[in-house]
Amino acid sequence: MITTKRRNVVRMAWIIAAVASAGCSGRTLVITKDPVINTANRIDFNKPPAERRGETLKVAVICLGEDDFAKAGTGPIAELAPATSTMTSKEFFEKEGSLSSVSKKVFDVVGAKIDGKDTQTERFKFPGKLFKGNSVIYVFAKFVGPNGEVIPVKPVKFNPVWHYTGTLKVHISANEKLEGDTYGQNIENKSKEVF
Repeated sequence: MITTKRRNVVRMAWIIAAVASAGCSGRTLVITKDPVINTANRIDFNKPPAERRGETLKVAVICLGEDDFAKAGTGPIAELAPATSTMTSKEFFEKEGSLSSVSKKVFDVVGAKIDGKDTQTERFKFPGKLFKGNSVIYVFAKFVGPNGEVIPVKPVKFNPVWHYTGTLKVHISANEKLEGDTYGQNIENKSKEVF
């Protein structure tokens, strides 16, 4: 018979193991998307939806631990503090050069299906990161508007990081009507928190 004390010890051991694996020492990000994305660019903007091909989308995964914020002062890193950050993709990519010390992975997502595929998997590893407390992973997408400008789309935010112990998932979409400040372009969190 398993006692309550024994059950609590086992549960705590599981939680510790889960948290230990939930940082950026080795994570997987699965990206799903609409058939055509990043469609507000100058090539696609005036075309009917059926003729839009979508442009390649630049995506940046950013990992920040409490140690990063402790050393940040009042610069761009401090602006990414998860409790107060309002930084959009437009602001992030404008300031990307001054964020060179941040742990990040940058990659491209194609604008349309290739061979019928609409899922992409990326793996990232940032050794030495201790994720606890107010740690955060951001996923910024560089959607481009009809005048070549970066659209101010909110990033996906995984915070605190240790609430997400499995594969991270996001979905990228584009509204046919291309409405509003974001022209219907969006990236959203599809992951489940385990705590």
